[in-house]
Amino acid sequence: MTPCCSTPTASSNGDRDLDTGIQALVEAVRSCDHEDPEPLIDCVLDRLVSGTIEDDICILTARVL
Repeated sequence: MTPCCSTPTASSNGDRDLDTGIQALVEAVRSCDHEDPEPLIDCVLDRLVSGTIEDDICILTARVL
């Protein structure tokens, strides 16, 4: 699967600046249609990451009642 949010501002090693990373995260979350946290996180990671992950990734979800 191709990441939804690859950007021209990403460096050759795949690092992104903070603003670009936040925008990619927002786009990925908006493209996922899940209310439960676990499938939402799986969906977001599928859209943000392709191939082998060399760094740790942490995504925190919160449900506002």
